[in-house]
Amino acid sequence: MRGCINAIDIVCCIFFLVKKLRMAKQIGHIKITGTIHNICFYKMEGQYYARLKSSLNGKRVKTDPAFAETMRYAELLGRASKLVSTVYHRIPKEERSRELFRRLTGDTMRELGKKLGIRSKKSKKA
Repeated sequence: MRGCINAIDIVCCIFFLVKKLRMAKQIGHIKITGTIHNICFYKMEGQYYARLKSSLNGKRVKTDPAFAETMRYAELLGRASKLVSTVYHRIPKEERSRELFRRLTGDTMRELGKKLGIRSKKSKKA
């Protein structure tokens, strides 16, 4: 029974931190992933965190006019990624890296955006 109380104490402590900071690191011996009520527990880069559950969902992002630009960029990223993927797989395995794929995708996305008349936020500021 004592182990149960410790786990509840940890969850209560994390809940308090999440309320205060919007995100908290999980501490103690018990680490969890998943969602309990409106607290999401997750692992990222070997560390365990907790945060408040977002009110956003996929349906809203896809249908709300406020996210129209986000969806345009998502479509552009999808196109660029597919194009780069075909070229990337022709590169010898020992020369491939996540960084290379990301850089190629970013460059391709920028060029596609120019061709399709979609300006990036960086070019709007200039």
